[in-house]
Amino acid sequence: MRKDHRHNFSVYFYLIYLNFFEAESTAVAILSFLPQLLVLVLIGWAFHKDISFCCFAQTFAFVTFNKVCTSQYFIWYITFVPLLVPFSTMPFLWRGLGLLGLWIVSQVPT
Repeated sequence: MRKDHRHNFSVYFYLIYLNFFEAESTAVAILSFLPQLLVLVLIGWAFHKDISFCCFAQTFAFVTFNKVCTSQYFIWYITFVPLLVPFSTMPFLWRGLGLLGLWIVSQVPT
């Protein structure tokens, strides 16, 4: 299993960072996988009637709860944005472009 303690946006980042040189136990591997599995099942059950939003939400949850999440992983759920924009009530010109700009600036390496 891949372990990366740098450039990692995962919710498990600090745990991986603190235990980087220790062998990962099977219990820790399973316990870190269970929240991801639970959230994916619940999202699939809750939003199964809106397939485009369900795919987006499941992909977003998969990336969020993955043990390693680097910048490239965000592309996985950004590809669903064109499917969701027509149903959004967010004013795209100001707020949408502003959020897009903030995201791009936050991804630029320092």
